[in-house]
Amino acid sequence: MPGARPAAASVRIRMLWFAVVHLIVLALAAWLGTSSFPLPAETWRLASAEFRPGETETPTRVALPHNWATGGITDRGGSYLIRLDPGRFPLADGEVALFVPRFSFRLEAWLDGRIIATSAATPSIETVARNTSMLVPLHRALWRDDGSLLEIRLESRAIIAGFLAAPYVGPLADLRPAHEKRLLLFIWLPVVLAALSLAMAGTLLVYWYNRDGEGAYGLMALSLIVSAVHAVNFLPVSLWFHPYIHLAAHALPVIEAPLTALALRLLLGLPIGWRWLILVPGLLLPWTVALAGTDVFARGMLLVGLPVIGLSIGHIVWIGGRVFARGDWLGLFLALPSAVTLLFWANDLLVVANVFDDRRIFLTRFVYPLFTSALGAFMILRFVQFLNEADDFARTLERRVSEAEDALRASFMRDQAHMQASALAAERSRLMRDLHDGVGGQLVSIVASSERVDADPLAIGAAARHALRDMRLVIDAMDDVGGDLMLVLATWRERSEAALRGVGMSLRWTADPDAGLPIFQGLRPRHVLNVLRILEEALTNAIKHSGARAVEVCLLTIEDAAGNRLGRIVLADDGQGGAQARGSGRGLANMTRRAEAIGARLTITSDAAGTRVELDIPTDLGGIG
Repeated sequence: MPGARPAAASVRIRMLWFAVVHLIVLALAAWLGTSSFPLPAETWRLASAEFRPGETETPTRVALPHNWATGGITDRGGSYLIRLDPGRFPLADGEVALFVPRFSFRLEAWLDGRIIATSAATPSIETVARNTSMLVPLHRALWRDDGSLLEIRLESRAIIAGFLAAPYVGPLADLRPAHEKRLLLFIWLPVVLAALSLAMAGTLLVYWYNRDGEGAYGLMALSLIVSAVHAVNFLPVSLWFHPYIHLAAHALPVIEAPLTALALRLLLGLPIGWRWLILVPGLLLPWTVALAGTDVFARGMLLVGLPVIGLSIGHIVWIGGRVFARGDWLGLFLALPSAVTLLFWANDLLVVANVFDDRRIFLTRFVYPLFTSALGAFMILRFVQFLNEADDFARTLERRVSEAEDALRASFMRDQAHMQASALAAERSRLMRDLHDGVGGQLVSIVASSERVDADPLAIGAAARHALRDMRLVIDAMDDVGGDLMLVLATWRERSEAALRGVGMSLRWTADPDAGLPIFQGLRPRHVLNVLRILEEALTNAIKHSGARAVEVCLLTIEDAAGNRLGRIVLADDGQGGAQARGSGRGLANMTRRAEAIGARLTITSDAAGTRVELDIPTDLGGIG
């Protein structure tokens, strides 16, 4: 494929750039890792001592720092004897102190046969990965004028050989700053990171709990919690733990590192599958403390635990490289700190193997909380980014929906206007046909009657007036009154009053003071014309047949049994009644037919008190007629 070669070239370029950046960063990390941690001035450094392994061995002069493994010593205990010349220390200027930058495993300090300090008082400082220092004041009262003998007794453990860094004896004011800086680096910084890890874990747990399918955040939260618990195990509070628990907690990184690797796989959409098995060693190792003893646990950590940690961190580097090869800069963010952590893990492995024997500084536990905190912060930032993207998407969607609604509303209005115009045009066409068929036929009849020799002028005039009223009804019905039928009836009222006055009758017009007639939805000219013709027919019957003196028209709003609002028009006269008996039936039948055409209910009652016509019209006429 033509695009395959450029794509492959792009991947190679990215991976080359990836490798170069990693080499630079790893070189910088190696330089920082091998640089000296805070130490006092060299003036107060004790460069050598007489070392006596066991109780009866002859002391030999050794250089400090001293590593038992490289000296071929197999005993688990030994003493360093250092003669302190009082002339070297300015005792009169203040208190003198002993500063031991690094040791393993258990240290006791003796001055002239009296014990002055022991690490056993705080077992947490004996943790190998803690990089602990000790500062012991040497009060003036403890010194002998002719010189004192400082003895540092050291006890080692299986696997990890005894180690003593070069101690310092000098003014307390000169030695304290280095000790406090080491406390800050190796004690308080992990505490701060542990608290930060717990805070980030809480945030991730909340997100995981409220979101389905976000297992990566749950695993990362669990990893941060494990990291915080491991950091607490380094503090003096760990004295509250059972010794088995305190020792077993050192295996927590064997769980922490795989959890982080699995969380990142899920976050990047990679399957986990059988890789869950990498958690098994971390779940089993802590039990070996109680079941098989300390030596087996220590060997298990060395032979199984450390490789699992390195494999997990290396897997994260591989994941980062794979993601970066696809063009995602997130891969570089993941791979760089992972590679640095892996470099320090290799350093620690070489320290345990006594390849690096000049100091016993373990760097992985020092930088790993920084690494996990950075990953936790990254996942929280990624979560915030998702929220921002979701907010942006919601705002964009809302804007587009609003625009679509506006466009749809405009289109609907156009369609509605078009439909109204079409309906109005159709109504006008229908009314014009009605006008042509009705009024036109009447005019033809009038013309024919007027041309007869025996034409009756009065009959012709009556026919002409009837045709004129019918034409006015059609014209009134053509007006668009927006559903307000009372506007049309007001015009009809004027013509009705004139017609009644011509025959000596009066018109009483009443309307409901609160509402009158309601607004009729979907009112069309054909509806209006049917209403007017019903009323016109009722009025004509009252004039011709009732013998009434007055006609009353009443407009009001009512509700039927179902609670539906109706507009009611009542036309009543005070005549003789008997309207149905007098009529030929065609006029009443036409009224009934017209009422049914608009979905109205027509009720006619006629008795000795007069005739009453009730027309109940539904308020929604949109689908009627």
